[in-house]
Amino acid sequence: MYLPQFYQAETYVAGRLAMMEQLTMNPPEDLNKDIDALEKKLGIAYAKLQRKAIETAFFQDVLILTGGPGTGKTTTLNGIITLLEQRGFKVALAAPTGRAAKRMSEVTGREAKTIHRLLEVDFQDESGKINLSATRRTPSPLTQWWWMRCPWWTSSCLNR
Repeated sequence: MYLPQFYQAETYVAGRLAMMEQLTMNPPEDLNKDIDALEKKLGIAYAKLQRKAIETAFFQDVLILTGGPGTGKTTTLNGIITLLEQRGFKVALAAPTGRAAKRMSEVTGREAKTIHRLLEVDFQDESGKINLSATRRTPSPLTQWWWMRCPWWTSSCLNR
């Protein structure tokens, strides 16, 4: 048994993500130099996949960063955030729950909000659609990957 609304929302999200994955931008020419400088500053050496994830954040519209505990997700996320901010991007951190947002703030040293608060979601619309405030859009929202927990919400976010 599969609810039609879930199927439609998940199919839409999968299609949008596939489309976004195909769109690429030219990464900054000095990106590798900047990653090297960040490694030196932090006294670390990114693993091959961490470095690839950081590079991907600069030339693709979507990046899914996964891994178990202790695999370097936080280190990679902090690298992405630092390099985006160095280039003048405004970065907003968001998580699905207050507890997750608090943890994200703790590990990044930056403010994180719930996705609902970041986007100022209006659930009062009688149409059943989720309305996102046009006044709170941010160029580079970094969110915990939770889309399939709420495909309708994700569909609304991507349908813009």
